[in-house]
Amino acid sequence: MNAPDLWPRRRDPADLHYWEVGGAPPRGRRLAPAGLLAILRRNRGLIGGTLLLSLLAGLMVLRGVAPRYRATASLRIDPHPARVLGTEEGQADAAGPEADRALQTEADMLGSRALAERVARRMRLADDPGFLRAMDAALPTAPPAARWDALVALLGDHLSVAVPRNSRVVQLAFEAREPAAAAALANGFALGFIDYNLARRVAASRYSLSFLAARLEEAKARLEGSQRALVGYARGAGLVDVSAAGGGSPAGGEAPRSLAAAAMVDLNQAHDAAAAGRLAAEERWRAAEGAPLLSVPEVLGDPAVQALTRRRAELSAELDRLNERLAPEHPLVRQQQAEIDGLDRQIRALGADQVAALDRRFRAAAGEEAALGARLAGLKGAVLDEQDRGVRYATLAREVEINRQLFDALLARYRQAGAEAGLSADNVSVVDMAAPPLRPVWPRPVPVMATSLTLGLGLCAILLFGRERWWRDAVRSPGEVERKLGLPLLEAVPLVRSGGGVVAELDDPLSPTAEVFQAIRAALEVATDEGRPRTLLVTSSGPGEGKTTAALALARALERDGRVLLVDADLRKPALHHYLECDNARGLACLLGGTAGIDAAVQATAHPGLHFLAAGPTAPNPGQLLGGAGLAGLLAELGQRYDLVILDGPPVLARADAPRLARAAAATLFVVEANRAGSDGVRVALGRLAQARATVAGAILTKFDAAAAGYGKDPYAAGCWS
Repeated sequence: MNAPDLWPRRRDPADLHYWEVGGAPPRGRRLAPAGLLAILRRNRGLIGGTLLLSLLAGLMVLRGVAPRYRATASLRIDPHPARVLGTEEGQADAAGPEADRALQTEADMLGSRALAERVARRMRLADDPGFLRAMDAALPTAPPAARWDALVALLGDHLSVAVPRNSRVVQLAFEAREPAAAAALANGFALGFIDYNLARRVAASRYSLSFLAARLEEAKARLEGSQRALVGYARGAGLVDVSAAGGGSPAGGEAPRSLAAAAMVDLNQAHDAAAAGRLAAEERWRAAEGAPLLSVPEVLGDPAVQALTRRRAELSAELDRLNERLAPEHPLVRQQQAEIDGLDRQIRALGADQVAALDRRFRAAAGEEAALGARLAGLKGAVLDEQDRGVRYATLAREVEINRQLFDALLARYRQAGAEAGLSADNVSVVDMAAPPLRPVWPRPVPVMATSLTLGLGLCAILLFGRERWWRDAVRSPGEVERKLGLPLLEAVPLVRSGGGVVAELDDPLSPTAEVFQAIRAALEVATDEGRPRTLLVTSSGPGEGKTTAALALARALERDGRVLLVDADLRKPALHHYLECDNARGLACLLGGTAGIDAAVQATAHPGLHFLAAGPTAPNPGQLLGGAGLAGLLAELGQRYDLVILDGPPVLARADAPRLARAAAATLFVVEANRAGSDGVRVALGRLAQARATVAGAILTKFDAAAAGYGKDPYAAGCWS
């Protein structure tokens, strides 16, 4: 069998020994219902007492704590006040985080010190004894500054502001000892915040008016100064502006239109018109100069020429008729021809006059153009000189225009601010005024008792965890033997409360104790590779765990299978001879010391198949007797004489006797008392046996009380048996 780990690793909280009743913990590490019920049963007194104390504490709170009342007023806070004139400044409705941030800012102002001071002054709370009585508080008498600070802090401590999501209605609550005072102070804060908000807006409006008035005076002074500078420069430079009446500056800050510039502009327009007329006259004259007279438009357009042309046409037609009847030398024909020739001469004369008129007009236009060009050239010098002086003028004029625009803007804003100053629109309005509450907000029976019960349950959980984990580190159930000690469990011996004890229970073969040891007897058949061991040591970690009773009961159970020798191997504190009512004059100490033989030392008992070897007289050196070479030889000889030799050894932690006996015996049974604190000592004892190279066949759990361990009266029904 593998030796147990001397230094077990620290277990995870999920591996606590009460996770499952019987067997190894499950892979999922779930708390078994049977294990939980066992914990609750065996700690029912602690749980009941803790819960009772917690409920009593809740009742004391209900009776001993003065009630507190909470009154709530509702305020609607809009992003900006309503616009009355339509010209008030405001921003568009914010959305998302910006709206939440704006609303939270207003809520923070509700809890500000400035508002608390305003409410305290408005309601005269500093000199109101009813306020202090309602608040169940006392203020320092001196100095006044400390009293005032304490009063403001008291108001802030009892005020709470709740900002709901997706709503602009803010809940303002105030707590006090009296309902009426709570309602009055909640309403005082609500109305005080509205007044405070309006006062801030009025103060901001007044500041805006005073600021705009000061800036307006400055702008007016700058405008007047710039205008005087412009007029003075124009007068000194001899610039006469004809573009704006009354001495104003030209638009856009350009240079002024002086007399010379205006004359040059007009003269330039006239020169351009004369040049255009000259070009047109020249074009007409050039066209008429080499062309036939009757192809010139001006000749054809002359009314006299047109009349003569029509008369000639009539005469030509009449001449054609005469030629048809008369000869060319006929007087009528000649007279008619002479008249037509006269008309031709008149037409040519008139055409020549029209062409001469075109020439005269061309020469007149050219002369006019030349005269205007000469005069325009004379004005250019004067205008260029004025332009040099107009650069400074344009700069001054631009400054005048800028100052005028600034003055006009400030004047318009000042008039608008003056119109808005009398408005009292606000973005905060009261939705619901606070009413005196009918029930106190604290203490309330159901929440207080529920909290007390919850705290009691939490304290119970902490106490149970500490008690199960650290305070009582014990093996309580059969399933914990293998899980905590690493040993296979042979059986659990139930606690016998009758006067006869375990030994008396063995007389009844149907008793639970007799059945347990019969099961141990069957388990020993496969304890080692060779079957049941010939020599078997029964030991425990400390005294009083029932190892002697277990050894005697096991010997009684195995006597039916053959000759069994029960040896009291505890040379320091022998006890088996009292149970068997035998003599302790000779025994194991005599055999190891060589003062007696086996036949003389072994005693018969009341049971035919059971023989007894007492410990013998107390030797001065029991450790040397057990540590010598004679122990192994003695056990070998006894093993040949008897079918089974059972050694009742001393506790492992007492001396080094038990490890020596375990090394000499073929197998060792380790007895563990149920529900006994000190499982770490059990591990140390197992470690010593492992160092002695002992073969530990398994463990026996003694004094197991299923009801005390929390598994009910029937350990089988609780699943506590392996």
